[in-house]
This record gives sequence, C-alpha cells and structure tokens, in this order.
Amino acid sequence: GQPFELHIRLVGRGFAEGAGKSLSVVTVIDKSEKMTAEGNLSNATKERAKFSEFSYPLNPAAINVNFSVKNKLLYIVVYTTQTMPFWDSSQTDNIPSEISPNNAFTLYVNGKEVPRSTTVTDNNVPIQCINGSPKLSNAQIYGICYETIPDSDANWNLSVVVANPDPLQIKILVIQSKNPNNYQNYDTLINNQTYQYQPNILVHGFSFEPGYTENDTYAFVYVYIPASYGNKLNAWIKNPSSSRFSFCQDYSDLSGKICFITDVPAKQDISVYIVPNKIDASLFVGSVWMEKIDAAKVAAIKFINESLDEGDYKGLVDFNGTAYAYVVNSSEYLSMLTTDGSSVVEKISNIVAGGGTNCLDALEKAKMVLTENTMIINGIKPLVVFLSGCDCGNQDILQVIQKADELKNTKIGDEYVDICTIGFGEKSYYNETLLRIISGIHTSVGVVECFYSAETLEELINAFRRIAGIYKTAAATNVLLTGTIPVNLTLYMYPEIQPQLIVTGEAECSLEPPVQNENLETLVNLRCSGIYPDDEVEIVLKLVAYETGYIPVISNAKISFLDSQRNPQEMNLPEIYVEVIKTTGSEVRIS
Repeated sequence: GQPFELHIRLVGRGFAEGAGKSLSVVTVIDKSEKMTAEGNLSNATKERAKFSEFSYPLNPAAINVNFSVKNKLLYIVVYTTQTMPFWDSSQTDNIPSEISPNNAFTLYVNGKEVPRSTTVTDNNVPIQCINGSPKLSNAQIYGICYETIPDSDANWNLSVVVANPDPLQIKILVIQSKNPNNYQNYDTLINNQTYQYQPNILVHGFSFEPGYTENDTYAFVYVYIPASYGNKLNAWIKNPSSSRFSFCQDYSDLSGKICFITDVPAKQDISVYIVPNKIDASLFVGSVWMEKIDAAKVAAIKFINESLDEGDYKGLVDFNGTAYAYVVNSSEYLSMLTTDGSSVVEKISNIVAGGGTNCLDALEKAKMVLTENTMIINGIKPLVVFLSGCDCGNQDILQVIQKADELKNTKIGDEYVDICTIGFGEKSYYNETLLRIISGIHTSVGVVECFYSAETLEELINAFRRIAGIYKTAAATNVLLTGTIPVNLTLYMYPEIQPQLIVTGEAECSLEPPVQNENLETLVNLRCSGIYPDDEVEIVLKLVAYETGYIPVISNAKISFLDSQRNPQEMNLPEIYVEVIKTTGSEVRIS
C-alpha cells in the first residue's frame, strides 16, 4: 500500500571496451547561398545560426514628482538641452529617419503613460510643443510634452523614464492656465526644476573565437530581442571594428528588435547596451546569431582539432553548384588526405559561400578523395561527414541516393565507407528524409542510419562530436532497455508523479510511456541513440505492492546495444525482489 522506488542506472563507463578506431575522414561542407546572408539583414533573418542566449532583470530609473493641480488647462514639459549622441544619426548608425532623441522620453501621469500627441503653439508658453515634442526657436531641446485638463482639484504624480545610456540633466516645467482656452495668464507649478538622471543601463558583452574564419572576421552579428521584451527598452550594439554604435530597430514582421553589424573581428568584445524605456520593464531576454557558414567553419574546425587524432587522415570537400576537393598534402602519392589538421583547417576558414547546390557532385568528390590512394589508407576506417543546409536543389533525388549507396558500398581494404549526415538550420531548409537515407554506418547487423540535426552552433558542434564519438569513444549506441513490471505491482502515478528519466552528460535518451500488455503487466522501454563514457542515465519508477511476500520487481529485463566496434551486445538484468511484510493504511486522493 505504500510506494517505493525502483532505480535503474546505466553508466557510460560500464559499456567501455577497447580503443577508438583510426579514421580517414572527408568533411563535406555545404557552401550554397543557403549558408550565407551576403551581408544583407533580410537574408540574415534566415541564413543564421544561434550563437548564444542571454537574459537580465531590469530596474528602470525614474524621476518622480508630486504636485497639486486644479480643474484647469495644464501643460507639462519634460526636457533636456544636452546632446544625446546615442540618438543622433550623425554619431550612431542605423537610426530610422522617423526616430529622434525625443523618442527616449516616456512620461507617466498618475501611473499611466501619456500619448505623444500634444501640440501647443501658444506664444505665451515658455516652450512650445509639436506632436508631443518640445520646441525652442533658438536652442536645441529634446523631451516630451503633454496638455490636459484634470477632472478635479487633486494631487498628481509625474514619473519620467529616459532611455539614454548616458546620464542627463532633465528639467521639468509644469504650468496651469488661469484661462480656459489659452495661456495668457498661468500659474507655474514646477519652474524648470533640474534633476540629474542616471539611467539603469545593462551591458551584455560577448566575443567570437579567433582561428576559425578568414582574417579572423565573422560575417555578421545579429541580436534578436522578442517584442514582448523589446517594446519596453531601447538597445544599441557597439561595432568593435569602428567603435561606433548601431541602433537596434523594431521589425514588426519579425516580432522583435534587431541589432545588426557586419564584418565583426574575432576576440574583440562586442557590447549590447540595454536601457529600459517603460517604467514596468522588469526582464528582458535576447539571443545572438551568426552566419551559418561561419558556424559551420567553427564546428568543422573544432571537429578536426578536438575530436580527431593526430594520426587520422583528414580531407575536405565543399560544394555549391559544383563540388571541389581540396589539395591538402604536398605528397605526390596522397594529395587530398593528410594527417596535418592545420592544412585542412586553413582551407575551411577560407571558404566563401554563395551559389546553387549539387549534392550529387559532392558525394562523387568525397569518393574521389577516399579512393585516391587506397594502399596508403588501407586498414583505416573511411568516413564521410556530410553537412548540408539546403535541399539539394532540383537534382534527381534518386541519383543522389544511388551515388550515396555507391559510396557506402565502396570498400577500402576490409572497411566499407560510412556516411554520417548533418542537417543544419531550420528543418524546412533541408531534405531530412534524403539526408537520413543517404547516411549509413556499417555494423554486423547491417547498415544503420547516422543522421543528426542542428539549428544552433552548440548543436552543430555536438553533432560533429557525437559522430566522432561513434568511432573515438568506447561507449554504446542504439541502446535499448526493456523490462516487465509484474501484474501484482502497480505504477504509482499522478499528474505530478510520473516515471523519471534523469540524464547526466550528453546521452540522447527517451523513456516511452509505460503501457500494459495482454497479461496486464507493465512494459518499460528506454531508448538511447548513444551513451558516452562520462554519461549516466537513470530511470526512477514509483511502485506499489498490494500483497505480501517476496515479489519480483522487474522481470525479463535486458539491455541490447552496439559496442564501440558496432557489434551487437545483449545482457540480462538481475532479478530483483522486494519483501512486502504487511499491509498498511490506504491512501486516498481526491482531485
């Protein structure tokens, strides 16, 4: 009658046997137009990969003033005569023509934001107003103005938020007319009172790593702030190459605020300045994006430098409308494969994207690289890692599949060629079905799929790392754990209490919802595409027994997997019993 827990833990080290294989790897990189924005913001909204995310709490600075009003015409002006370079198009890039320093000011009266619509041209007022913005004929002035008639005599509160990264001297003028329709006679309630405004500014800094792109320059930085947060703040991004700021604009079709700069140097700090423009702003989140081809370069180079061994052979093919196999070795016997990773890294960093796409030619060139001199790489596992962010264009899909099959059936010594594919970017951009079909790694039970998808830089790096892990780490793939909970035990389940799957590390696992078979036994199924040496995977089930005695907890439990050499293995879990000594009070839940 009382629940107890069954824990089944899989430890990556427990699967570890043997050493990793030596490889001959051809990295195939898509460099079509689907991988580059060509310096264009509209293209960058699509041809981009997420670099990082960030979030911060906000605490807007506000000037608060209390004063008494009467039921007469009231005129409020909040302003500064100082320069505001962050809002000046001559000093800050990307400011729309309809935006001016006046847009930095937000005025609240009794907690409600006032509209920017007032026009006061009466010559008797010290400062006139056009469409909610103050005007002086002989001086620079920025701010907000508001005219209204209070419903009754009352005490009012005025609050001001100014979205400007620099401190400012803010002045407030409040006058109330003695006449119903003009300001020939008025009382000054607040006479140009000066306040030192210190904004609460947040600066998010980041940088790109050097050593991955041509001249250590990245194509662009694209910062996105969703409208739900961006509508309550203003933002600027500092270009490290020019030291100029760029204004982050609102784009209704993208539902957010975008900061965009191009030709970004690596290793230099990039700063995003965030200043609240609403008094109720409390949080903002954002994300940083980079060009897809730059992300592909970073991931591919990390794969070569960090996942492959010094003795592994490395080659490179890139493709757009045509494919190109790079010469990376000065040897007359083997020119397109080398154990010198730096030679391949240099070629990758200089890739320039653009043009169409030709997956068929890319597979043909990969085969050409691996078969250039099979005597030298005899006995070494041949592998093609095929990264694509496109749908292979208008090519005959059947021909692409046939070419991939031809490549997978190519044997070098005793080893067949494996193909692992990576779909990169939004899934609508590439043909996932095709990439799954053309992939394949050879095992003792046949050819099994080797496909990974990635939308972010981190996911792409992990995809390369996992592919290397198939060959380089002594772990397990295609792991399946099955077992049966006998009929005399019941899963203890409520909406807030469910079977738990706890993964520590990089293992990709799923626990299928428990179901009952025809004998009313509960079936447990855990699937993991891969478990790495440092991973731990744990299942936690809450069970309840309703009879006494020794009761088997789980029966017919076994684990099947492919070992590091991709040979099938199977092991049985030991029988586990629980002794139920006595019955106890029952538990009643009412919902």
